[in-house]
Amino acid sequence: MFVPLARYTASARQERAFACSKAQHSRRVSMSTGKTVLYSAPNSRGAMVEWYIRSIKAPVEVVNLDMGKGEHKSPEFLRVNPFGKVPALEETGPEPWSLNESGAILYYLAEKYDRNFPKDAHQRAQILQWILFANATLAQTAFMESLREKQLPGLLAALDQHFSKHTFAVGETFTVADVALGSYLGYIPMFFPGKVDMTPYSHLNAYMERVKERQAAASA
Repeated sequence: MFVPLARYTASARQERAFACSKAQHSRRVSMSTGKTVLYSAPNSRGAMVEWYIRSIKAPVEVVNLDMGKGEHKSPEFLRVNPFGKVPALEETGPEPWSLNESGAILYYLAEKYDRNFPKDAHQRAQILQWILFANATLAQTAFMESLREKQLPGLLAALDQHFSKHTFAVGETFTVADVALGSYLGYIPMFFPGKVDMTPYSHLNAYMERVKERQAAASA
């Protein structure tokens, strides 16, 4: 069949462009190969990040450091986190980078790997609010004795009221906010047995049970 030269030339150009595009895509894929590593340790805040990684099945390698042997102070790890603290996240590849602080790591993993992470800006802001609340307001109030005695009951009462109306931190769906909030709430009876009376907060206790069920399912 006769093909006009102009059509043939255009077709050839399209084929070459397509082949070039495929080659460029292949190079980009190969260049982007690397891995994401979470540095954690037993009985650290890294545990909540490990739980979230399992929950969303994120392709993240977990490396538990031996704090007793000072592995968190090794030159290799200090290149990841100069503060020598866990958790810390490292991404290798052509543009390696690292991230510290459990709240920041949780939010980043949610944006990158959680298929159910909301697209709505208001919902994302609420999730970030709860992560910050858990890591700052709640943690500080629970772990500082003077604040624990004076301010923690008020915080727990407000949370109890919130969970009288909501199943999870942000509405009716489990999110990364519940990983942070549920973890810090779980620390209270763990670290301060007999010092904080949780019995008046029935709605909050029910929420904590729901979070425990999620955690158990992720670990199964």
